[in-house]
Amino acid sequence: MPIRNDRCDRCGASLSSNQTSIWEKIAAVVCGGVLLVVLMLSGFGTYQWMEHQEHRLFDYPVWHEPFTYLSL
Repeated sequence: MPIRNDRCDRCGASLSSNQTSIWEKIAAVVCGGVLLVVLMLSGFGTYQWMEHQEHRLFDYPVWHEPFTYLSL
C-alpha cells in the first residue's frame, strides 16, 4: 500500500481532516465569548479611568508660565 503525503508514515492514518468536531466548535465559541467579555471589561475599565482622570488632567500642568512670579 503506497503512503500518500497526507497519511502518517507509521500507521497510514489520515492526517488531514476537513470536518471540525463538535468539541472544537464548542471550544471556539467559549473562547470567543471569554475573549469578548475580557475586551469589554477592559474597555469599560479604561473608559471609567479616563473619565475619572479627566478632572485631574489640568490640575498639575507640567508647563508653568515662566513670568507669573515676576508680575506685580
